[in-house]
Amino acid sequence: MKEELKTEEYIVAFIDLLGSSKAIHNDPDGTLKTVHNAYSKAIQVYNEVFEPLSRELKIKIFSDNIIIYTKCNRLGANVAFHITSLLAGIIQINFLNSDLLSRGGISKGSFFSDDIMIWGEALVDAYNIESKISIYPRIVVNPKLISELQLFRTNKISINKLIVQDSDYLCFINYLSIANALKKNASLGCLKYLERSEDMKLKHMDDIKAVQKICWHQDFIKKYISALDIKE
Repeated sequence: MKEELKTEEYIVAFIDLLGSSKAIHNDPDGTLKTVHNAYSKAIQVYNEVFEPLSRELKIKIFSDNIIIYTKCNRLGANVAFHITSLLAGIIQINFLNSDLLSRGGISKGSFFSDDIMIWGEALVDAYNIESKISIYPRIVVNPKLISELQLFRTNKISINKLIVQDSDYLCFINYLSIANALKKNASLGCLKYLERSEDMKLKHMDDIKAVQKICWHQDFIKKYISALDIKE
């Protein structure tokens, strides 16, 4: 007797590595090693800190896309959202350490996964947020989910807030606050990144969209540094 195929309620995060297509074309093996190492380190950090909750998460990777999904009915939607968001933020941190920017979307809704396929409303919503709404290197949370879970919102960058609100009123994961909470010396990493980012802009001067994303990220980091009262 075949198992009935049906969706259940999940929190789903869809993450895309920015500029990876060009990197894969120019250096497929080197890019593979960089992404694989960054991802493996993120998973190791997450498992060390959040075990046994980490067992509730599922992950699928294809090319430069990462999908994280957590079933709501076991933990409740709020807990499922937070552990999914924390892993998404840790992944962003580790990619940033390799000068890889990422963006994404997080949503809640129907979802199905097995060894063959992934499917569902939550996946479509998360993908649409990443590809059409997020624009900059940020993982944006579906506004409906913000309202439903009554997640905290603020228009100021704070070192201890998981969710922050941007100038366009979209809320996104503040992965720098996660790095700070994990004692990963986020402030030092931010300063180093700012130094490298000027070279990154020059490197991508033929791609205005890439430069815009780098500039947004520089501004985000400067706000974070300002909140910590760090001298550049």
